[in-house]
Amino acid sequence: TGSSLASTWLLAGLGLAGAMAVSVSGIGMGVSFAAMVTVQCLVMVGTFGGEGAFVLTGGFSKRIEVLTYVTPDADTLFIWFVALLWDLVLVVTTFLPLGGELAAFLDSRCILTGLDVRWRFTMAFAWHTAWLPLYTFEYYIVSVFFIAGHFCTVASLYYQINVSTIRSVCGWATLAAPIAIKSAWVFYLTGVNIFMIFYEFGNVWMNHAIVGPAWASVVFIVGVAAVGSFVSFVAFDPIWPAVSLWVLIGVRRAHYSEVPALATSAQVDMAVLVGIIWSSISVVGAIGL
Repeated sequence: TGSSLASTWLLAGLGLAGAMAVSVSGIGMGVSFAAMVTVQCLVMVGTFGGEGAFVLTGGFSKRIEVLTYVTPDADTLFIWFVALLWDLVLVVTTFLPLGGELAAFLDSRCILTGLDVRWRFTMAFAWHTAWLPLYTFEYYIVSVFFIAGHFCTVASLYYQINVSTIRSVCGWATLAAPIAIKSAWVFYLTGVNIFMIFYEFGNVWMNHAIVGPAWASVVFIVGVAAVGSFVSFVAFDPIWPAVSLWVLIGVRRAHYSEVPALATSAQVDMAVLVGIIWSSISVVGAIGL
């Protein structure tokens, strides 16, 4: 009939193949995502201690607020909500009866583990769920393994699904974009967690609640900009350097509003400025490419 023909054309235009797709890996991914969001909300309201939404700071067990030179300000954590919303889009997409290119991408397997995309996202959400309370309770040495595992998982996804490998706008919006945002953000979180290990060892630099040496902060900040630039050139992706740009702007704001005056570092400030300029150029360059 005419209505069935029209619906077939609509499904084809959206890359859909038929009825709702439900699988064990899909259910696992949905449950893992729901658990992650629940724990994230509990952290945001201060259930696990700390200062509520600003989960990246530490030191609350000693009634001080501990920062690093690479810790962004609280406003920067808006990127977390963006990532969660785009994760939701991705999770819903995986339950749709996809066909063609999108279905092929969801079935693509990791060359190391053999896991498909759904199982890897299940792992990524589980890594993050475990990391959040560990980091909030200031077990930084332990939590770094979970955030590193999270990054390795999403990096394997990004390697296969990014702007350079996906051709459709629908695929970019539902798969490539959320993976890029999560990869760039988790990469930065891994660095912050590594710096917070200095605090767990009791090494608080300059006695002003700033942990980690300035020279290491310079290396990390420049490295963040360099990785974003490399990704933008290789994958033609403006999202990764855009996330880096957003975070580095937040770091610069934190240096003016939260880092004690006696603990400021001209070298780190210069590195942040260079990182912001470099990331801006990378974003524009990727859009141009």
